[in-house]
Amino acid sequence: MKNMLSRLRKYFMPQTEDEVTLLEIFKPLYMLLSVLGLFPYSVKFKTKHACILIYRSIYLNCLCAVTINMILIAFLALHVRRIVLMTEGSSLTDAIMTQINYITELFTLLVVCIVAYYSAFRNRYKYINMLNTLSSAWLELPVNSV
Repeated sequence: MKNMLSRLRKYFMPQTEDEVTLLEIFKPLYMLLSVLGLFPYSVKFKTKHACILIYRSIYLNCLCAVTINMILIAFLALHVRRIVLMTEGSSLTDAIMTQINYITELFTLLVVCIVAYYSAFRNRYKYINMLNTLSSAWLELPVNSV
């Protein structure tokens, strides 16, 4: 366990140099977005000011995104079914209106999640261009010594 924690700390902690690159800061966020399927391509951080795309990785990341969306849909269906069954005997108008409002909010959340995944894959080149632009601009900034 201790060995695993030291590996994670070594992987996610920036190097102890004076110069920390933007890509070292972005790497933990990139890992999280890749696991969730919101970053369409795998990226290699080859140099300090640019990342290189691995074009074949879109299939694995697309599969990850589809899997997460299917899990969201399945949990939504099971949760809505539970809500409907729990309030089935209730004849109060307030309970029914609250139930309809809650289910509408859940479906709206699902639509927003699916649109977020769609836009992430539709605008996949823009994310890489923004990351490379930010990384090159980061190198042009003067080094602040604290």
